[in-house]
Amino acid sequence: MFYKILWISIIGGILNLDFRAMGQFMLYRPFVAGAIIGLILGDIQTGVFIGILVELIWISNISMGVAIPWNVGAIGVISVGSVFLSGEFSGEAVVLSIALAIPFGWLFKKVDIWYRHKNELCNRWIEQWIEKDKLYRVFLLNWAVILAIFLSSFLFYFISFLFTTRILLGILKIINFPLKKGLRFAYELLPFLGFAIAWNTFALKSVMPRGKK
Repeated sequence: MFYKILWISIIGGILNLDFRAMGQFMLYRPFVAGAIIGLILGDIQTGVFIGILVELIWISNISMGVAIPWNVGAIGVISVGSVFLSGEFSGEAVVLSIALAIPFGWLFKKVDIWYRHKNELCNRWIEQWIEKDKLYRVFLLNWAVILAIFLSSFLFYFISFLFTTRILLGILKIINFPLKKGLRFAYELLPFLGFAIAWNTFALKSVMPRGKK
């Protein structure tokens, strides 16, 4: 399990670079992250399915202007990763993994805000170095920031999986049949909930064609 946690944490760290530092090609989105993790761990279908569920539920969670939403990419990585690490591919495990990932998505947002505040200090350094014609320091700082983002993301995921996997396995061992039945019912409702949220997000009255009266 240790090597799987290591691999998934590395993947999560790389994908977070797409969100924070390089490009924003949407590779960090749960659908893509789930597919990549599933492909590497040998079950792309499960990874894609869980990723789609998370994607639909948080599809309206979009960064706009100075607003910083919860990191839905982190929720996706932790949800998919926890299921694979636990070895429990049941509907109950999927629901619990998503629930356990939510607090870490909020925590990842706080870490992201902290990094953005530190960027202000870096900007002042860059301005001073440009005035002094020390552009090589700007180059080195860029790579240092990228490395710091990757390492912090990797460490965040690694610690998260140590908690979520054990908690997930512990809960699955102690829950009784009625609770399992309820979790199974919740699992069956999640796709409908996701499509309802997606419809509510995109099918706005202001952009929907109006019928003739």
